[in-house]
Amino acid sequence: MPDLTLSGALSRGIKRLPSNTQPNGAISLIYVGAVILAISVLTLAIGLIRAT
Repeated sequence: MPDLTLSGALSRGIKRLPSNTQPNGAISLIYVGAVILAISVLTLAIGLIRAT
């Protein structure tokens, strides 16, 4: 049976798992997009309410 542990994988030359513990800068785009989407939905809702 093959060794499926992390130490076995490392001994076979498989690359080490990433050690980053903080999100990179691209993740902040998700928050920016969410804010833009929320503002757009509010603007649309206000426009629809005022049009009636």
